[in-house]
Amino acid sequence: MNWLKRHLDPKYVKICAYAGVTVLLVVAAVLLLYHSGAVLGGAWSLVQSILQPIIWGALICYILLPLVRWFDTRIAEQGFIADDTHRLYASVAITFALLAVIIVGLVALLLLVITRSLESVSIETLRSILDAMEGDITKLLENIRMMAEELGITLGDNTAGAITGAVSKVTGGATTTVFSIIFGIYFLLDGEGVVRYFKRLFNAILGGRTIPDLSFAVEDADHAFSGYIRGQFVDALVVGMLTTVVFALIDVPYWPVIGMLTGLGNLIPYVGGPVGFGTTIIVCLVEGDFGKLVAGIIALAVIMFVDANVINPRLLSEAVEVHPLLVVAALIAGSAIGGIAGMLVAVPTAAFLKAELDRWIEAREAATEREVGGEE
Repeated sequence: MNWLKRHLDPKYVKICAYAGVTVLLVVAAVLLLYHSGAVLGGAWSLVQSILQPIIWGALICYILLPLVRWFDTRIAEQGFIADDTHRLYASVAITFALLAVIIVGLVALLLLVITRSLESVSIETLRSILDAMEGDITKLLENIRMMAEELGITLGDNTAGAITGAVSKVTGGATTTVFSIIFGIYFLLDGEGVVRYFKRLFNAILGGRTIPDLSFAVEDADHAFSGYIRGQFVDALVVGMLTTVVFALIDVPYWPVIGMLTGLGNLIPYVGGPVGFGTTIIVCLVEGDFGKLVAGIIALAVIMFVDANVINPRLLSEAVEVHPLLVVAALIAGSAIGGIAGMLVAVPTAAFLKAELDRWIEAREAATEREVGGEE
């Protein structure tokens, strides 16, 4: 021991000890992360299940807030309700009642069209359509099974699992919808209180230090998202009217309903096309009018092409003040990253980032001009 004390430098011994402890801690952290995948996955699923209805509720509040404010102003002008809180409650109730009436009306109209279509079709017509499709569907499924076997993939009959998964998804979607509406109503009724609370929270986290002024960023985000929503509604209206007029000219059955559903579907980018094609195929097959089916598909394909490449990019570029090519690029990127949800937020996010980049460029140019002026 005395020999070790004489020949070992205490400084290097301490360094080696620190290094060894660091290595052990890193190994322990890696092992912990490796074996805690299930725990982290469960925690992330829990966070997602909580955040999802909150985010959708905030989006519902953001979309319906202008309508709520409009009703609030009209009620105040008429003098029906003097108390601000009661007037806000009444405005929110009227807004959701109006929304419910619109949704119920659209569903009732769709069910009416489907019922009348089925009443006008005989059993023999439906049977002939199904018999014609049965061979093609069977052949398609057999080709898929053969290709899967060649690739070494076994396609088992997991009907029970598929049904369970579908029921679980429907239940989860319904639960998320209900809680999203609840959060949306709460944000509409007490949005200012929520904002005040988070300001207090940030002040407490920062220890009383001044919070940076982010009002310009909030204004840019509001301009981008409100402009996008406005542009998307106009685009849906244009596509719905075009589809209705063209289908009326070529006399496609139930052209008002197809035009309305196509326009509503077009509120989500690239969803109006599948909705319109699916509705046209179902209606024309039920009616047995294959000539109108071909004409409707061709006409709708032209409308969707013009909308996707001309109308939608130009409307959104004017609404959010970005170049049409940036709109197209943002939609492609959003689809690749997040599917339909990514496409919904891609354009306003790109517009917001461009606005912040423009602010940064202007600030740098102003700083450069000041530096040049100071040198002169």
